[in-house]
Amino acid sequence: MDQYRTSGTMNEDTLREFSKYMIPSRSKWLALLFVLCFGGAAALNFAGGNIVMTVICTLGVVVFLVEIPLLKRRFLRNNIARLRENYPDGSCRYESFFTIDGIQLHNLSNGGETLLRYESFAQAAETEHVYFIISRMRQFFLVFKDCLTPEQRESFLPFLKERCPKLKIRR
Repeated sequence: MDQYRTSGTMNEDTLREFSKYMIPSRSKWLALLFVLCFGGAAALNFAGGNIVMTVICTLGVVVFLVEIPLLKRRFLRNNIARLRENYPDGSCRYESFFTIDGIQLHNLSNGGETLLRYESFAQAAETEHVYFIISRMRQFFLVFKDCLTPEQRESFLPFLKERCPKLKIRR
């Protein structure tokens, strides 16, 4: 069952590669909704001649426009800081393979092991070098593409979707 056995190094470059997936898509849509609401309110207040409310609504638009990039930067900075705090060289080597129950992660840098069950997987995404899988509680792990054959790369996301029917694949 360990047909998707991979190992690789998670470091600052790897974290940057999938940083756009760290923010839940629901947050992005909610920010866009608030931008549209505040933008519409600003336009209506401007047309009605209420300058104070126009300025307040415009500030609301600005706040929600910069929120997502700032959150992404903060999450990335926090994850890099955690990585450097736990590993002085700023990188962590680990191995992953899939079992009947979930994915077995073995930290090659410190010897730790864990099993994440399939039912806890919430989202998956594909980048140039890794598959990024995140759990419902925002834990994430990577499956390194360079360890997979082209056939395994093609069948990986369908395999995950079969094991986790509620899994959302982000593009």
